[in-house]
Amino acid sequence: MYPGTIKQQLEDWRVCEISPETWSGSGEHAYFYVRKQGMNTADLVRAAAMAFDVPRIDVGYAGRKDKQGITEQWLSVRTPCNAWPAIAHTECLAQTRHSKKLKIGHLRGNRFAIVLRDTRLTAEQVLARGKVGFANAFGPQRLSGDNVAQAEAWIAQRERVVDRRRQGKRRGAGKRQRGNDQQGWHLSVLRSYLFNAVLEKRLELNPGGPVRVIEGDVLLAGFPTAPLWGRGRSASAALALQIEAEVLAPHRQLCDALEHAGVRQGRRALWCKPGNLEVAEIAADTLKLEFFLPPGSYATAWLMSLQACP
Repeated sequence: MYPGTIKQQLEDWRVCEISPETWSGSGEHAYFYVRKQGMNTADLVRAAAMAFDVPRIDVGYAGRKDKQGITEQWLSVRTPCNAWPAIAHTECLAQTRHSKKLKIGHLRGNRFAIVLRDTRLTAEQVLARGKVGFANAFGPQRLSGDNVAQAEAWIAQRERVVDRRRQGKRRGAGKRQRGNDQQGWHLSVLRSYLFNAVLEKRLELNPGGPVRVIEGDVLLAGFPTAPLWGRGRSASAALALQIEAEVLAPHRQLCDALEHAGVRQGRRALWCKPGNLEVAEIAADTLKLEFFLPPGSYATAWLMSLQACP
C-alpha cells in the first residue's frame, strides 16, 4: 500500500495543527494546545472530560489526530480552570481562553513530519510527485474495516425510528439516538464513502490524475470538487452534475437518509498538492518528508500516491 514502512516508531509520525486565528484570550472556554503520543483524539477528549469533570460535549477539537505518532492539536474545555491536568502521555504547550467552543474543521491545516523507511524512492522522485499532487480521497482511517457497514446499519436504524414516529408509533419517548460523537462519526463515514465513489469515477477520465476540470465543475483552490452529501442541491452543473448523479443513483436511499439526518451538503476538492514540501534522505533507504496539507486531507493518501513514482 505504501512505498515503504511508516510509523515504525512514534517519532516517525509527527503532526502539528495550524490554527486559523488567534484566540481572544477571554471567555468561558479554556483552550489548550496539547502534544500527545500513543493516543487518538477520542482518547484525549475522554481523558480531558474526566479530568475536568465535564460532559464530553463540553470538550471541543478541530480535527482527529492519529494514535500512532506524536501529534499536537488544540482542545477547548468549557471550564473556569486554566491549568492542564496531569493526563498520561500528554503535555500542554500553550494555553489561552476564548468565547466559543472549538468546532470540527476550524483549522487552517496540518504540518507533517513523516519518516518513510525501507523505501526505494529518492528525494527527487518525491519532490517531482509533489508537483503533480494526489487524489484527495478519504483514507483507511475513515473507511477501513467495517466502518461503512456499521454506519449504514446505524443510519438504517435511525430511519426506522423516524418512520415509526411519523406513523405515530412512538416507542419509548425517553429513548434517544446515540451520543453526538458517534452520530457525527457515522455521518462522516457515509459522506466520505459517497465522495470517494465520485472521485473514483472522475479518475477514470484521467487515470493517474490529476483530476481534470470538466464542464459544470465547482472549483476550490483551483481544483474540481465533489459533494459531501447532505441537504441542498449540488452546486455542480452540466457534465460534472451528470457524473455525480450517475455515481450516486445506486445510493439514493443513503443520500436521502443523510438529508433526513439534517446534514448540510458541502464540497471537497478532488485533488490536492502537499504544500511547502521538503524531502531529506536520512539513510540509504530512509526519507523524511515535511509538508502541509489543508483540513481533511490525508497524509496516508499522499503517501500511497507515491507508488506511482517512476
